Amino acid sequence: MQTSKSTLSLFLIAILFSAQIATAHGSSQATPGNNHNAKALVGVLDSTLVWNWGSTSYDQLVQGSFNAYTNTDLTDSLNQRYSGGAWINSTQDNLTYDGNNNILTDTNQTWSGSVYTNHELFTYTYDGNNNRLSEVSLLRSGGIWTPNAQYFYHYNGNILISSDQQAYVSGAWTITDSFTYAYDGNNHLLTEVDLYYSSGAWANNNEYTYTYSGNNMTSFTQATWTGSAWSTESKDTYTYSGGNLATDINQIYNGNISSNNYELIYGYDVNNNLVSIVNQQYMGNVWVNDDSTHLYYHETGTPNSVVNVNTLDAVISVYPNPAQSVVNVVVSNVTAQPLIATLYDITGRVVKTIPVNNNVTQISLNNISAGMYHLVLADEQGNKAVKQVIIQ
Repeated sequence: MQTSKSTLSLFLIAILFSAQIATAHGSSQATPGNNHNAKALVGVLDSTLVWNWGSTSYDQLVQGSFNAYTNTDLTDSLNQRYSGGAWINSTQDNLTYDGNNNILTDTNQTWSGSVYTNHELFTYTYDGNNNRLSEVSLLRSGGIWTPNAQYFYHYNGNILISSDQQAYVSGAWTITDSFTYAYDGNNHLLTEVDLYYSSGAWANNNEYTYTYSGNNMTSFTQATWTGSAWSTESKDTYTYSGGNLATDINQIYNGNISSNNYELIYGYDVNNNLVSIVNQQYMGNVWVNDDSTHLYYHETGTPNSVVNVNTLDAVISVYPNPAQSVVNVVVSNVTAQPLIATLYDITGRVVKTIPVNNNVTQISLNNISAGMYHLVLADEQGNKAVKQVIIQ
């Protein structure tokens, strides 16, 4: 699905937080800082909270995303606003999966004040390699689902090379946009060009360019077509610390003149789980605190009341993490064999499956894009353990 990308950072945050799976029913309660109640459910990423900056601290809780899982599949997502000392329902998503744990449907519902009502339905198809081939968006109107938009994806092997977007207008599908992607020899995405269809002809619309140092993305630039040339609108510059993304500084352009817009500062726990994102706005030549996003994981023990999703009777460690070319899986004290390790990306797509032994198993990460993944180990009885892996 093509997403509006004013910045790459906001796109990643939307994936990680806004579309997380959650439910309000049967949740336990945890109490992080500032004595605000935060719901935490069974799963890898349990909940996400957004705080606004007050006069001296982040003391205004404004938004939350709460996750629920069936085994290791994210099945429900609840987004709420925090106002007047209470959580107020906003939206929720319900997901279903195929036998390969690919997402088949995502039903988005909005809160009417007393009940959730259907708003938008996404359906997905895949090829034999679990690459997403299509996505269809339907909107609820007059008690029925009506066509809204659809997307088609095209690959060379497992590498996405182009995609198309169509809108449903006046009872017919109308093509609106076409995207092409170019990569370097390491399969790093270098450019993405968006063409739009108007008056029977294709025209340039947006161009996104990426740069890297090794496997670390160092910049993301968005440009629009002026009719004769590409004009830069914004640029994000990234820095790293200890292999983790540390900062993202966004600049906006007026002609060739750039000015600071915002900065995102990322924080991690000892297991390299992303646990905080501080957003600062550039005002009056100084950085001013805006909001702060905090993530809570059951595996780190925060919050403590969360039930651990791991049911596999074994001691498991994964290193290095973050990883680049390979990741090693160490399994000991396992009571059941054989074990299967499955690597999932953040969309739920199966990236790789490999058997593991009772010692050290090395998993090659060749041709796997940088990002955050879930490594799920399972035995024949369905017992599972989940580890988060960051690939650079």
